[in-house]
Amino acid sequence: MVMLCLPFILSSCIQERLFHTKESNNQIQGVFFQPWENYLEEDRYNWNDIFKHLAEENINQIIIQWTQYGNTNLLQDESRGNLIDDIIVSAKRYHIKIIFGLYEDPEYFKKIQSDRTNISTYLNGLQRKSITIANQIIELYGNDSVIAGFYISQEIDNINWQSANKIEELTNYLSVLSTEINAISTPYPIYISGFYNLDTPIQQYVLMWKQILQNVPITVLMQNGVGANSIPSSVCVDYFNAFYHSLPPDQWGIIAEVFVEDKKEADKFIQANPDDIQENITEYKSQFKDIPIFLFSLTYLTRNNYQLLKAVSHR
Repeated sequence: MVMLCLPFILSSCIQERLFHTKESNNQIQGVFFQPWENYLEEDRYNWNDIFKHLAEENINQIIIQWTQYGNTNLLQDESRGNLIDDIIVSAKRYHIKIIFGLYEDPEYFKKIQSDRTNISTYLNGLQRKSITIANQIIELYGNDSVIAGFYISQEIDNINWQSANKIEELTNYLSVLSTEINAISTPYPIYISGFYNLDTPIQQYVLMWKQILQNVPITVLMQNGVGANSIPSSVCVDYFNAFYHSLPPDQWGIIAEVFVEDKKEADKFIQANPDDIQENITEYKSQFKDIPIFLFSLTYLTRNNYQLLKAVSHR
């Protein structure tokens, strides 16, 4: 039986062709998705609807922050169906690519802050687990034209990575991990994220990344810290400006947090005011042209009938 795309019905085949041919110069390139178990249990995600809205706003990538979290491997966990398969089906329908997060250790920050941790041994363990996950992802989805890259799930701040020894170990970790990932498949972009607070000079943190990126072909996505309330917006622009003038433009990007702390309930975050987020993003676009922006995170963008996503993208 031949299936027709009737001219008076915006059928799925017409939608797919529109999204596929629509050119995008959108500086907002993607969104982060954190597959927290409690959100998945509540079944908050209608993936077809989510990717439809992302495609309508010319956002063409999603970063899954981790594929394995501790002992939970999302490639193998079928307690709520196959999450990754569900994501990929809808992503392919709307021609959106996936940047796959690798292994995340729930004890990561506790480990790197402890004097008892042998950093070299610890990072070697993370590396082996991430390579295993990368192999599984490529084996399962390498032929689906859906992989846009890989994301190293460990966040790099300016407090725990100050000593020369730690920076050397971090550089070696990132170098070996990126080399091994590229060795098992067609080379893909590899990403990691970092964040800055006020405890050290901005230039010190920028110099650390400049040294690392001279030796490792990855891209660092810098969190603006506004939602987490770690730095004021003005300081955020100062440190982005330092990155803008010090790093290759194809080796760094911006993460715009779209959440704020809930004033009514401690340790809870809620969707930010769309006007505030738009003001931040407008400033980033004006001052840091051609630097990609990623929104953090999907959970907040889907609420209230995609109010925040539409506000950020339409202006």
